[in-house]
Amino acid sequence: MGGVSERGVVFGRENNLLGIFSEPAGGASRPLSVVLLNAGIIHRVGASRFIVEMARALAEAGFRTLRFDLSGIGDSALPRRQGTLAEIVRQDIDDAITLAGEGLSGDVVLVGLCSGADNAFHIAPDDPRVRGLVLIDPMVHETPGFRRRKRMERLTSARSWFNIFSGRSLWLRIKERVGPEKHVLPPDHYGLLTDAPDEMRRKAAILEQRGVPMLHVITGGAHGYCKYPGQVAESLGLAMNSPVLNIHWRPQANHLLSDRSDRQWLNDTVKAWLGEFAD
Repeated sequence: MGGVSERGVVFGRENNLLGIFSEPAGGASRPLSVVLLNAGIIHRVGASRFIVEMARALAEAGFRTLRFDLSGIGDSALPRRQGTLAEIVRQDIDDAITLAGEGLSGDVVLVGLCSGADNAFHIAPDDPRVRGLVLIDPMVHETPGFRRRKRMERLTSARSWFNIFSGRSLWLRIKERVGPEKHVLPPDHYGLLTDAPDEMRRKAAILEQRGVPMLHVITGGAHGYCKYPGQVAESLGLAMNSPVLNIHWRPQANHLLSDRSDRQWLNDTVKAWLGEFAD
């Protein structure tokens, strides 16, 4: 494994969480540690095993990394304590941050894909130990620019014109209004610690004031809700040239990072970004 040592750990307030440390064989040489979060209910290997590959790549670069399963996912059992799933998720991440930083500076970088990114962003402003965020396809709220581009896509789509002239568009609108109520996941469902637009901008302002850098990676899988790089900055209420904002646009990659070249690019990008402020 090229100078990387790995060990399993059982931790958490009820010793119900299972994780894997990946570290340089000679010990961590960087003061920051990295915590890799679940994407939805996918266990700690991550989509297309990207978490395993990233953990080992970052360990080779000198970083201690911890990948683990949230309560009730993969090999981590649900706790006996009372509380909503949202409260349990927050406590699990807090315990992981504490464990990952032991013996080092105590500071960590959180990495997450999709809902894992939303979890990371949700808790970071309230935890001074979080010194950086890697957010891969996180929630990006609609902006005027998004709506303009969406309308333009419809105008240039042959399928949209077919739906209009065939009457299908009208039928779909009627069906949406009179059909059964759509099932909406409760706000404390696993991983869905998402923030409303105003709250997201408030949290982004806190992170900017604290100088917490954020690496945003947007793949082609996010095209349905994020259509241009500037939308990320606009939805956060930050300027594109904000010193804490680093946006990488990767439209050729899919949301599950199934292409090995995209995962290699992601590892190289994260290592280079971490190297800018971790020493």
